[in-house]
Amino acid sequence: MLLSCRGIKKSYGEINVLNGVNLDISCSDRIGLVGRNGAGKTTLANILCGCLDCDEGSIITSRKRLKIGYLRQHEAQAELSLQVHNSEAEENGEFQRLASYLGLNRVQEWSEERLQNLSGGEKTKLALASILASQPDLIVLDEPTNHMDYLGVKQLVAELAAFKGAAIIISHDRYFLDRTVTQIVEIEKGIAKVYQGNYSAYRETKRQELESQWHAYQSQKKEQRKLEAAIARLKTWSEKAHRE
Repeated sequence: MLLSCRGIKKSYGEINVLNGVNLDISCSDRIGLVGRNGAGKTTLANILCGCLDCDEGSIITSRKRLKIGYLRQHEAQAELSLQVHNSEAEENGEFQRLASYLGLNRVQEWSEERLQNLSGGEKTKLALASILASQPDLIVLDEPTNHMDYLGVKQLVAELAAFKGAAIIISHDRYFLDRTVTQIVEIEKGIAKVYQGNYSAYRETKRQELESQWHAYQSQKKEQRKLEAAIARLKTWSEKAHRE
């Protein structure tokens, strides 16, 4: 086991965002983290990466030193690009290879002016290249396909398939999740629930669960009506017996 979360709780004022999250992450897991907006996905990601303290609970790791690469949803800015442009990862060629594979050629020759005028997709690709080149044990990617073209997404899918560590991906891109994850963790009402399979498998299982809940509710309502009818009959018989 690479990392385990136990009883993670986090509140903002009176709003309980995470209410006892339990989650186990193995060394080669591919986890899609899903939930409604505001469900606590990014909050959990920040806690996992050590960027935010939880109110209660613990995070346990089997390693003395755990290397985590974290792509924040709004972090891929030009300042980060300048940093990765001069990083050690570039010196050994891996950063350049990854950047080129993702569609950014000859990054080492780009001027500072070029780096300061990157598109959103270019910023994301450079940040991803830096994170993957550092060879972390775990990567946490928050909406990595934002502003990325189809070819970039396809290439990122291939790189994630070759990545040897564990990955947690927060995304609304169903195509991307279907091709990159093998389990889904849904955050709902502050609780994490694990579903095996990709996003499509999760949606089908979720649909079956909702149908089962609906049928159970309908059966309960039907049983309630039967009980109400029986009580009404008993009341009628009691009143009749009293009159007689």
